[in-house]
Order: sequence, then C-alpha cells, then structure tokens
Amino acid sequence: MKHLSRSIVAFTLVCSLGAGLAGCSSDDDADTSTVTTAAPAADDAAATDDTPTEDTPTDDASDDSASSDAVDDVCGLITPDEVAAIAGGPVTVEEQPGGGCTFSQEDPRAASIAFNTSTASDDTDGSFNEARYGAFATITDPTKEEPGVGDYSAVASGTFGGGENEQGIGLVQVGLTIVQVGVVQANGIDGAAVRAMTTQALELAAGKL
Repeated sequence: MKHLSRSIVAFTLVCSLGAGLAGCSSDDDADTSTVTTAAPAADDAAATDDTPTEDTPTDDASDDSASSDAVDDVCGLITPDEVAAIAGGPVTVEEQPGGGCTFSQEDPRAASIAFNTSTASDDTDGSFNEARYGAFATITDPTKEEPGVGDYSAVASGTFGGGENEQGIGLVQVGLTIVQVGVVQANGIDGAAVRAMTTQALELAAGKL
C-alpha cells in the first residue's frame, strides 16, 4: 500500500507539469473533429462563382501532419533497465490511467521516476513555458536549472505537499513533443542529486524522440 501511494505521488507531480496541456488526460480530451462542407449545387453556377471558398480541408491536413510529428507516449520507448541505471536499483513499470507511467523500486523510500507525454501547440517555447510555470509552482522554494537538453528543458527540486525530502520535476521539448518527468524519493537524497537524476531522465526521454 505504501508502494502504491508513492507511485501516485510521483505521477501527481508529473500531472502537475502538464497543466493546460494534453498530458494526464484521456484521448477523449483531444479535439479530433473535422468540418465537412457541402458542395454547391451544380446548376447554381452564379452562386458558386460569387461565393468565396475556404481551404479548411487543406488547413486540417496541415494540422494533422504537424501533430503526426509528435510522439504520443514516450513510455513505450523506455525500458526498466534504462530507468534502473538512473534510479540506482531495479524498477518495475506501472502504466497510469489516461497515459504516462511510473518506474518504482521495491523499497518505497527509494527514488521512483514518472514520465508523461503531451503535444505542444507548435515548435516554439509557448506551450513549454506554460507547462514549466505550472510545474514549478507545485513545489516549495524550487531550485531551478536549465540543463540544455532537447529544444527546451528545465528541471527543479524542492519539497512537495509539506514533506521534508527533496523531489524533482522536469520538462523537455523536442519538436512538438513535451515529456514531463517527476522524481520522488524519501531517502534523504539532496537537491543537487535529485536534479541530476531528473536531468538524466530528461536526457533519456529526449534521446527517444
């Protein structure tokens, strides 16, 4: 039961990172609707000539092409052995409802690492900055770093939910894909080490994109 609760805490951190984005939500939240317009009647030539046309289908196709450049879920590209090398011990993976995953060690006090994936609105840093602002607001007195991973990245460590141990949160964007990472531990690991672990998790995720 203790192990499960720590898994939930790790994923809660990651969900906090994706505020306002597609992360930590079901696929039903995504807008996949298309607009269908009726063609003008063949015998109404005058109306056809006078009526401006819209290139909505072309725009939709462009949007679909851009979205296809994003990775839906990085969890399927990451192995337990790769995460174990970062966490410092063997891990098991647990998929989370609505997407994302948590890699946890047998000892509930040891570091667990959670990943979640969302799609940016474009390849600028707008969506990334929005997610980073929300993420860093979830921890107390965060110490922040920009590790230079991917197109945009940021990590921070601090306490969470009134606890005493340092926890880590981080984000990396590559193209249109934003991966959010949460590192949770109760072993007294200091903030610098937690940030280093978070950065390694970001590097791992970015290498898969």
